[in-house]
Amino acid sequence: MIDYLQRGKLPDDVRKKIDIRRRAPRFVYFNDTSFRRSFGEVRLRCLSSTKAVEAMNEAHSGVCGAHQSGAKLHFQIKRMGYYWPTMVKDCMEYA
Repeated sequence: MIDYLQRGKLPDDVRKKIDIRRRAPRFVYFNDTSFRRSFGEVRLRCLSSTKAVEAMNEAHSGVCGAHQSGAKLHFQIKRMGYYWPTMVKDCMEYA
């Protein structure tokens, strides 16, 4: 996805090419960071898997954590301004 957003380069696999073209308008790459556009043009910072675990830990049991269920945890992390593709599944498993 980042190669496509930066350079317009697509993979050779036809299915991946179609998927990237379909999903790319929702993403922005700026200052070496990728963001996902949300409703109302709010930009959510895309996290790596290690940073995602840190965000879930902080939102679930950190200073402001209330040990929410998976669905509530997902919405709280989005409200914090973060995103990753398997966010809902990961939050459900974490909680």
